[in-house]
Amino acid sequence: MNTRILAVLALAGLVLTGCATVYVHDFFFETEKPAYAHILESVDEVVLGESTAAEVLEVIHKPEYDEILSQSKSVVASAGLSKRDDAKGWFRMVSFYEEAMTARRKYVFIYDERPKFIERTFSPMWEGALFTTEMALRSDVLDEPYATDNQRRIAIVKRVLENFDADIRQVDDDNEALHTCGRMFNQILRAAITELERSPGLAARLDDAEGMEFHHMNLRKSRIGMVLDDDIVRITATAGAFYKLLENIHPELDMGR
Repeated sequence: MNTRILAVLALAGLVLTGCATVYVHDFFFETEKPAYAHILESVDEVVLGESTAAEVLEVIHKPEYDEILSQSKSVVASAGLSKRDDAKGWFRMVSFYEEAMTARRKYVFIYDERPKFIERTFSPMWEGALFTTEMALRSDVLDEPYATDNQRRIAIVKRVLENFDADIRQVDDDNEALHTCGRMFNQILRAAITELERSPGLAARLDDAEGMEFHHMNLRKSRIGMVLDDDIVRITATAGAFYKLLENIHPELDMGR
């Protein structure tokens, strides 16, 4: 057995044991840069309540990948599209407290029209998307006297969507990649909210490692999970080809807190 085959089998062992599932695509196939891992990891360096605008700009904007930078008074975002028919898109976005100009909310999103995984090497491919966001919540949504814990969870998810929409509206007018990926982020989160409104009891599953399942019109099977720590909420969603990756990046994904 030659060295190349042995290397492939060794990496396959890592995948099967769950040690490297998130980045299978990057290990096994020549992919257009940046790799998934690099997109996700760059946001880890942004610390809510501490990172300044200058520090954020240095870690989230990668001009070597032809990313387009967009800025407003309180939001900075960097987004890109791959050169292979725009099949891969991504963005990182951070909003700031206007008084202190330190990070208040952060987002990272990836979409790939043709992701390739070992388990799908001999089966049809379909597109996938994932995002994770972390933000400080205002007291009005946290201190509201909800009738049930599930109503509180649903209200928090809705507030996250409201905050995202308010942030991205400030910077996506002149950035095609950001506008396209931002619309997908919105659609995925809205699909999850629709499922929660239809069956409020499912909100309890947001706390589970595997998250809550829901259906997206185009990406089909999807999952969403949520972690609340005092006034900081972190939400992660995986859809389509990335559907099974939720437990690998949520809540274990360190977003710099």
